[in-house]
Amino acid sequence: MAKGNKYWTGNKGRVWINDIKYANCYKAEMKRTNNYEEIPDPEGNGMVQVFTGYSITGSVTMRKQGNEEILKELKEDKNGELEISLIIKEENPYTGQIERVKYTGVTVDEFPLSQYENRAITEIELSLKARDYEVLQ
Repeated sequence: MAKGNKYWTGNKGRVWINDIKYANCYKAEMKRTNNYEEIPDPEGNGMVQVFTGYSITGSVTMRKQGNEEILKELKEDKNGELEISLIIKEENPYTGQIERVKYTGVTVDEFPLSQYENRAITEIELSLKARDYEVLQ
């Protein structure tokens, strides 16, 4: 195996939104940010960070073709009541190693209601936040 083949690439990444696989989703990213409160160190000088939880944010970028169902649901959800779960799968095509993470309580902060550009493929980016996550694999 060539040395370059050991690296992960996005070629085998997949996304499921509410258990529907979106083949035309070609970019996904979710990040966990730890939240801390600083308090004075009771044992001396300096400050101590106390963990107070975490937040999860990210985005999914997809081409419009083949993804009309979720876009229609998002457009029709004017009250933010749509329940969304998201699974992101990454696979190393050379080793077969797989990582899957499920995000729950997902909200979509921003998405286009209407969008087109002459002579260009329509790409839609969904800005996301999640309440929690679970490592599946």
